[in-house]
Amino acid sequence: MSELHTFSEDTFDSEVLGSDTAVLVEFTTPYCMPCKKMLPILEKMAVDFSGKAKLGKLDMIDHPNLAIKYAVSSAPTILFFKNGDVAKRLAGFQGEEKLAGELRSMI
Repeated sequence: MSELHTFSEDTFDSEVLGSDTAVLVEFTTPYCMPCKKMLPILEKMAVDFSGKAKLGKLDMIDHPNLAIKYAVSSAPTILFFKNGDVAKRLAGFQGEEKLAGELRSMI
């Protein structure tokens, strides 16, 4: 069973940019209510897409340099990475159907 990853500045290059699969990164904050609503969706999707894509979250408060680098100013913001590049950006709460559809288009 796959799990939802927690990315950091220390792991971002290897886990996200160096991934050989598509990666969904939710930029989040501890006080973001829409992020908390999305958590069970992302956890389920991490299992559903196990071996096909990687899903995880990154705390913008703990890792502000990555938020600045990718021009993320609000949570939740979802970035989809493919081959180390941002392939898609979504802002605000997103449902499973939308997120899964975006990931499927990248694998």
